[in-house]
Amino acid sequence: MKTMTQPTGFVRRAFDVVKLAILEIIQGLWVDQISELVEGGGITVDGDVTLEDSLILGGNNLYGNSKKVVTLTDDTTLTAADSGKIFLIGTDAKTITLPATVAGLDFTFVNIGSAGNNTITIDPDDDDKIAGLVIKPEGGNADATTDNGLVSVIDGADGKYLQNTKATAQTGDRVRIVGDGSAGWYITEGLGIWAHE
Repeated sequence: MKTMTQPTGFVRRAFDVVKLAILEIIQGLWVDQISELVEGGGITVDGDVTLEDSLILGGNNLYGNSKKVVTLTDDTTLTAADSGKIFLIGTDAKTITLPATVAGLDFTFVNIGSAGNNTITIDPDDDDKIAGLVIKPEGGNADATTDNGLVSVIDGADGKYLQNTKATAQTGDRVRIVGDGSAGWYITEGLGIWAHE
């Protein structure tokens, strides 16, 4: 099986042109000569193009809903196929187990339970850490390096979980993590009081 990497240079430009051309076709606009738009080659479409949901080419969503929203009510083990999903958690004491890190995988977790209702635990693989910054909605001072500042520094160790605890949980607390394929997971967006093991 051939593995695709993130396109760069000419290939990236070709993907962008193809994306625009396909969107124009999908939207019912006539594109006379798509092959002229793609330097060094052409595209031929014989027959109809029908899309039920999304069109993903080279990891790029070209058409449709790019994020799938899933409500979790049970403990769940994620796979690479779950990447890009937004997980809504409104049930107490749920643990989400992450797959081993792979560069580019990303998951978003949102607490939809009532304030003080949910404990959400995000458990990485034994060889992966979760690290990054989370904005706290409460705090006594603006010094981001202190425990009571407006930013939580999550500097987790391998195999240690990240948790939105019941006592401090608010509706809308969330965290988005992205895998680096080596050390683990990095928080790219976070709000609420999340603690690490």
